[in-house]
Amino acid sequence: MTKVSIITINLNNLKGLKATYESVVAQTYADKEWIVIDGGSTHGDREFLEQHQADIDYWVSESDKGVYNAMNKAIPHATGDYVIYMNSGDTFYNSNTLSNVFSTAPTADVIYGDWMQLFSDGHKVGISAPKTFSLDAICRSNICHQAIFTKTDIMRQSPYDEQYSVYADWAKWIELTLKKHTFEYVPYTICNFLMGGICCTSDRQEAERQMLRERELSPALLQTLTSYDRQLSDISMLTQENRQQAQDIQRQAQDIQRLAQDNSTLSQALQLAHSEQQRQQKVAEAYLSYPVFKLMFKIIRAYRKHIKKNELY
Repeated sequence: MTKVSIITINLNNLKGLKATYESVVAQTYADKEWIVIDGGSTHGDREFLEQHQADIDYWVSESDKGVYNAMNKAIPHATGDYVIYMNSGDTFYNSNTLSNVFSTAPTADVIYGDWMQLFSDGHKVGISAPKTFSLDAICRSNICHQAIFTKTDIMRQSPYDEQYSVYADWAKWIELTLKKHTFEYVPYTICNFLMGGICCTSDRQEAERQMLRERELSPALLQTLTSYDRQLSDISMLTQENRQQAQDIQRQAQDIQRLAQDNSTLSQALQLAHSEQQRQQKVAEAYLSYPVFKLMFKIIRAYRKHIKKNELY
């Protein structure tokens, strides 16, 4: 069975922490672990963790350097095959989410699905993830990281870039796409994503979008254009080769047609020669049988004369 590490980061959000806790313990999937990285909360969050530590595989409450620093701190403690970040206030879509996703043993480096956006006024908006995870798709829009399961080994080898405080996950998806990691879409809503968090309200959004464009998207697009140019060049070479092959095939077809015509002429000549041979054989047979016929004719003629002579006497 595939083991899943659920990582939750939290800072002074006791209400959200409780909601995430209830969602995690309600999961019907057995092979899971829960890791909580608290940033040193002072609103009763630590006390809540102490009360429920029997349901938590690892937790710590201490200051950190931000969201992605806290996420990276959790990775050394994760023992699952895949990791998902379900931060305080975010919840799994229903109690069967993990069971649905891991009903069959996955092999892709990244597994992702749809998500539900929850707004403060109570309304919800379902978001469908692209069925194919491509550079084009990820350049157009980010994908909710609460709806993504990533192989833990990948996150160990390449943790989030902490220069980003808002869009390190977006940069990560671009990186993994360029490195040709495998992605698999699953037709399930994975999470309820609580709108209004740091990724939605940070005043660094525009600055980080610009940094994302300069550091991630521009090189990615340049690499993609270079790849396309190479592919076009390869296609052009293939077209020339195909054209040459077509000409060779056409010449071969013409040679075969000429040979077929020659063969037809030869067949006709052979048939005529065979007919002539048969005619000559019949003539020869007739010629050879002529003396025998002549002798028999003489004998019959003599015999008739003998009969007539006897009749006279």
